Amino acid sequence: MWLEIVRDIAIVLLAVVSIIIGILLIVTLARIRELILILRNEVTPVLTSIKDTTKTVKGTATIVTDTVVNPLVKINSVSKGALKGALYFLTMGHKPNNKASPTSVDNSRS
Repeated sequence: MWLEIVRDIAIVLLAVVSIIIGILLIVTLARIRELILILRNEVTPVLTSIKDTTKTVKGTATIVTDTVVNPLVKINSVSKGALKGALYFLTMGHKPNNKASPTSVDNSRS
């Protein structure tokens, strides 16, 4: 007789635990859905802002390259070419000096 009572109590406890687990599962799923909606509503504007910022940075970099870097490279190239040309014309009739000047630095020994 006491075995039947223990069995009945175990069945009732199992049913109660199953109901509690079901309720917790429903609550968890509802919270996960809320979290997904919050993330979707918060992350999308942030990603849009990041995309706009990267476009702005790309445009700024292009402008700086076109207006500052490219002209400086051209000026440097022209000045180096003019210097090489001037040195060529200044040393046309002279033999090249193979001796190192006292002020030159030999980096091959380092």
